[in-house]
Amino acid sequence: MALLLVTLGGEAWRHFVAITSIASAFLVTNNALLVRFFSPSSLAAFNWDQYVDNASAFSDFRYALLIAFSTLFFAEGISVITGKKSFLFAKLKAISAMSARGVLPSLAYLGIVSVTGGLLDFTVTKMITDWKLAIESHVFLGLSWLSLYHIMLVVVFESVAFIVVFFSWKNFSQSVGLLILLTSLNVAASGLALVIFNLLDGAPILATTPIYLAGSLVISERFFLTFVVLTCGLGILYLAEIRWSVLLVPKALRRAFQAVR
Repeated sequence: MALLLVTLGGEAWRHFVAITSIASAFLVTNNALLVRFFSPSSLAAFNWDQYVDNASAFSDFRYALLIAFSTLFFAEGISVITGKKSFLFAKLKAISAMSARGVLPSLAYLGIVSVTGGLLDFTVTKMITDWKLAIESHVFLGLSWLSLYHIMLVVVFESVAFIVVFFSWKNFSQSVGLLILLTSLNVAASGLALVIFNLLDGAPILATTPIYLAGSLVISERFFLTFVVLTCGLGILYLAEIRWSVLLVPKALRRAFQAVR
């Protein structure tokens, strides 16, 4: 498709550059900086590729990049099919137009939630004297005390986001966009809170220590940090598209009720 677009002018050229750039970035990331191409003829290249792909600190980060590039390629392809402007160039233009003053409130919110969450996590974990009871107990709906604590954190900080949106006195569309932004920042703050917790605890930042999130869901700290940052980034990048989808739900329900009547 990219080779066909290069024969056209105007917006098609931007689509070509965007698709080519995203596809090339995906290729380089997926093939470990293209070292994988040399693995059939070099044992050292094969071993290095296996290490980066599975055991190194960059393996989770690599998979996160692959997901990000995949979503960008899909979005750019949709913009080509629908005849709209280049998705990638439109996002880059919007990012370049952002001012430091406009970003400062979001960074302040992110910092406050991250520091609060990290300090709260550090304080609570230091108060736990029986980790077996905290992890293996069945208090409510089969959840342990530690699972309930993590769920409580999500509820508390998401409630803060709803309160901020409520007192922002914006219209419904703007309120939905602000809620999506704050929710994305809350997701990123959970990862930064983990970094703050490890710094206070004197532990490595990117460790493979397991985290007992909720129920039987257990993941490594490195995986958690990588993918919460990825989720936040995608949430902010696709904020307008997510808001459009959310606003589409009430309209669809209204039409469905009208059709039933």
